[in-house]
Amino acid sequence: RDLLIALGMWGRGKDADFWLNQAIQRASKLMGTQIIICDDIRFENEAKWFKENGILMRINGEQRGPNVDHNTQNVTETALDNFPFDYYIDNRVPEEDMIMSALYCIAQHLNVSKETIDSIAQELHKEA
Repeated sequence: RDLLIALGMWGRGKDADFWLNQAIQRASKLMGTQIIICDDIRFENEAKWFKENGILMRINGEQRGPNVDHNTQNVTETALDNFPFDYYIDNRVPEEDMIMSALYCIAQHLNVSKETIDSIAQELHKEA
């Protein structure tokens, strides 16, 4: 984890938008792609770009998995603590509930009704 943070800060030392530009460049090569999900925004310039060009959700809750960072004072962990995200999702609920929360946020952003999302979810449950 420390090595990844060091690498990230090295790129930002070259240019504050270094990693953002890398992501935009790679995404632009995905011809015909309408939805691109970036699951790890760390700094305000990155968050602003995604907010201006799409939707920005923050998943709140306990960290889990093998890369849990207990160094919560590092700027890479705290830079967005007070940033105004479009939506907030809690990960302390069952995984399916969290996914549905994210889908409702996306639906609202795209002006798709909750009923349409519920109908899709019911169809997915029938197939499972």
